[in-house]
Amino acid sequence: MDDSDKRRRPHPYGFPFPPYHVQEALMADIYKCLDDGGVGMFESPTGTGKSLSLICSTLQWLLDQEAKDAAGEAGAGASPAPTSSTGGDPSWVDEQVAATAQQERAHLHSELVERRRLRKARVAAYAAASSGAAASRPGRKRLPGEPSGNSGAGPSDPDGGESEFVVDWSGGKGGDAETIDPSLLADGTEEEDECRARCRQVLYSSRTHSQLAQVIGEVKKTSLAGKVSVVTIGARKTLCINESLGGLDGARLNDACRQLREKDKEQRGVEQRERSKAAAESARRRREGILTEEAGAEAGRGGCPHLRGGAARQTRLVDQILSSPLEIEECASLGRAENSCPYYAARAALDEAQLVCLPYPSLLNSATRQALGVRLGGSVVLIDEAHNLIDTINEMHSVTLSARHLSECSAQLAQYEERYSGRLKPSNRTMVRRLLFVVRALRKALTPPRTANGAAAAAAAVERMIHVNALLSVYDLDNINLLELKHFCEKSLIANKLQGFAEKSQRAAGPAGLAAGAGAHARDAPRVTLHPVIALLEGLAHSDKDARVLLHVEPLQPLRPPAASRPDSWLRVLHLNPATYFASPCRRPPQAHAVVLCGGTMQPFEDLRQQLFTNLPPGRLRTAAYGHIVPPERVAPVIFSRGPRGSPLSFSFGSRGAPALMDELGELLLALAATVPDGLVVFVPSFQYEAQLVARWEATGLWAKLDALKRTFREPRATADLDKVLSEYAATVAQRGGGGGGGGGGGGGGGGALLLSVVGGKMSEGINFSDRLGRCVVMVGLPNANPYELTLQEKMGHLDAVQGVGAGRAYYANLCMKAVNQSIGRAIRHRADFAAIVLADARFVKPTVRSKLPAWIERRVEAPDSFEGSMAAVRGFFARFPDP
Repeated sequence: MDDSDKRRRPHPYGFPFPPYHVQEALMADIYKCLDDGGVGMFESPTGTGKSLSLICSTLQWLLDQEAKDAAGEAGAGASPAPTSSTGGDPSWVDEQVAATAQQERAHLHSELVERRRLRKARVAAYAAASSGAAASRPGRKRLPGEPSGNSGAGPSDPDGGESEFVVDWSGGKGGDAETIDPSLLADGTEEEDECRARCRQVLYSSRTHSQLAQVIGEVKKTSLAGKVSVVTIGARKTLCINESLGGLDGARLNDACRQLREKDKEQRGVEQRERSKAAAESARRRREGILTEEAGAEAGRGGCPHLRGGAARQTRLVDQILSSPLEIEECASLGRAENSCPYYAARAALDEAQLVCLPYPSLLNSATRQALGVRLGGSVVLIDEAHNLIDTINEMHSVTLSARHLSECSAQLAQYEERYSGRLKPSNRTMVRRLLFVVRALRKALTPPRTANGAAAAAAAVERMIHVNALLSVYDLDNINLLELKHFCEKSLIANKLQGFAEKSQRAAGPAGLAAGAGAHARDAPRVTLHPVIALLEGLAHSDKDARVLLHVEPLQPLRPPAASRPDSWLRVLHLNPATYFASPCRRPPQAHAVVLCGGTMQPFEDLRQQLFTNLPPGRLRTAAYGHIVPPERVAPVIFSRGPRGSPLSFSFGSRGAPALMDELGELLLALAATVPDGLVVFVPSFQYEAQLVARWEATGLWAKLDALKRTFREPRATADLDKVLSEYAATVAQRGGGGGGGGGGGGGGGGALLLSVVGGKMSEGINFSDRLGRCVVMVGLPNANPYELTLQEKMGHLDAVQGVGAGRAYYANLCMKAVNQSIGRAIRHRADFAAIVLADARFVKPTVRSKLPAWIERRVEAPDSFEGSMAAVRGFFARFPDP
């Protein structure tokens, strides 16, 4: 960036308003990381405009690189030249190669600019035509009450024959049902495809679609929004507009969609040549700015009605998606207006998009990434909210199946094999039987142990951890190619065929059949799908050194209570090495040009460095943590190492249940409730300890005293009850604000509400306790995980084996501090906010613990020796914010 560029911009990096110093520092460091390449890990506290800073710096870098391309300069992450000289060639050869590469970059850039110009012209033409003749143009909008299409009712006809349920797969690796039909999107030449393949691209990933929607909102705020093309890749569940498939879950919806597309392809197969000619003509017309509804229209009547419009309708939707940043819901609405599939249109827009927003699974799962066509080579990868990245990766590749689920899948497969064995091809019959053998073997692994006389060998549930290879060997699965079996399941769509067969069988049986002996769980059987089993096949096929199987086996139930109330056995495939799945963006070719991890509570950085970037050269990794935009005097972190009675506070796993310690904590909260205005949020280590505390305080009368000062609320275990509790808590704070009036000042305590929350629960992540909702956050103890939990022990042992003795213990400590940092970060959310942060445990005084707090908090921590000193610090803080 030269000085003239900076002068022309109203604010640095296209920021929509003058940035704070920490925002500008973050943007400068991200920009440099993108320039240099490699990996950057950045922490910017929640409430500092982190996502906006990430977007602005990245988009500005992207546009600056394109400007260099236009000038033929070598930009960062430039595409390599098609040829290169060797060290023995003369200098003029090197110069010629460099000149050729510059010319190629300039040519590709001009091609890209031309495509964008044509797209803008087409979008303008659509708008003009729409304003004048929207009502008369066929196929534009479906009127209220109009059916969505007579052939889009689903992948199968329940009243027809049974051939639809027969697996008819020819094998091989080709014929991927996820490949976009070129007849739907035939919109360019080979030269244009080459241009798309070389376009620089930013992949922005976050955990949820709602977070991605917020990112799109941030993009719209910037002065760069009109200069870049943006597309959001969503799941079918969020983008499918076929109403007949609306009730299906994710995996079943995917298969149903593929079946509709396959049906459409079959009915249109005889017209392939004519369609190709029409597509070529349509491409010529689009290049010339001519677009008609008839161009590329489909003659077939099968499949999904929203894919029948052909190239013209789909291209129109793609153009509009790329013309302005759209959220998922906006993209779906546009698809309904165009009567064209927004899911496949978004995928088709992928190659030309400069900014691609996608959820974690679409980026971090290699199979999903390849199916979508997301390319890493030379791209910039941005991962927001990356503090839980390790757990997310491990969880994404872990699978849990219950014994009941396996039993029902086994029964369905057995009935299916018996019914259709004679109609299946020999190869398909073999694969179905092999799948049934695997399911039965896994179910056998969950059989409760018995003594020699058949009695239960254990009175309580038994858990054990075993290596994957050991499980496969014991149950004779080690000679089965599990990946081949998974490939068969995916390509043959057997999960949906089996589901349709089970549903039809249940309808045929009727109520009498269900009652007479269709099985103990037959009424729920059709809701059990094969998809989790397919996912388990992949999990069991991974490296033995990086995966384990946890078996939880319930004892025999002699009285056999109803299935719904009986505890169920289960098995879980655990993955211990997230680097296996994160290697593609960082190390394996074609690797990304740069990877940026950003979050509000990233520290301590050691976990991410050790588990994701162990083999990355030191010069390729940079880290930075930034301060908060809130002034220092508006936040007060205070350590309480002693309680009101002078007893040391140490809520270790072994001592926190002592009645005297629980009473000390209750008295401490009473003192805080009398001092803190408005909302007081208290985090405890677990739901079990929360229940123990409340039971003790109810028995001693302390809970009633707390409720008299501040109305008390408890975090619910059920997610469905969360919104209700939060709404009532917020309403109470607004009605009973303590001493602060409407402004939430701190002239006096009492009033408001107290919310008892759990570390790692819903309240500790993603909930905004800004302003009066969280004038004080209390962290009770260090929330260390249960050291005897098998999964944690296996993870720690794996780290010790891979990284050396002590790595597991370091992970254990960091796991705790990440939970602390995530919880205490709920309060301060913007520059004008203020809050106290109470750390109630003497162990917070230790330098090894304090150093793992966020830097902007650690610098401000007060650690008085006495309870009176700590309370004086809290009272003094709120005295600075008198009533307005």
